[in-house]
Amino acid sequence: YFLVFVPFALITVKFIILMLSIEFMFKVRLIKELYGNQIGELFYSLPYTLIEFTLEDFECKVTVSIRYSDLILTLPSQARVLAWPLRSAKRISAADRRAQPVPSRLSYAENALKTLSLPEAYAEIVLELPRALKQMFYSQESD
Repeated sequence: YFLVFVPFALITVKFIILMLSIEFMFKVRLIKELYGNQIGELFYSLPYTLIEFTLEDFECKVTVSIRYSDLILTLPSQARVLAWPLRSAKRISAADRRAQPVPSRLSYAENALKTLSLPEAYAEIVLELPRALKQMFYSQESD
């Protein structure tokens, strides 16, 4: 009985992992279809435990990195969202051009990714991004 159960259990686990991979693939595909004009680059690992993409339709380049420690989890275990300022000749003085741009974390976006489904989190990020960038740039200019 045990010899029959072990191969069945292994097949069942592999099937579950395959189904979860398909679910993550569907989420990534849905985002690409809905928001493909805003996504610059999209990278993911084959089992979809790591998904990274960039947004480039804004005043900065936004990099989103999502890591799932386990495929059974529907929400990521880690999320990192960074906004990299784009160099603008109007805003940057000659002395500042030599300095490397410093990214800023977008904690509201990280929280959205950790609490909402991937398509819902993406919509929340894009909706709030102009306001967050305005606050970020305003606070940097006043420093």
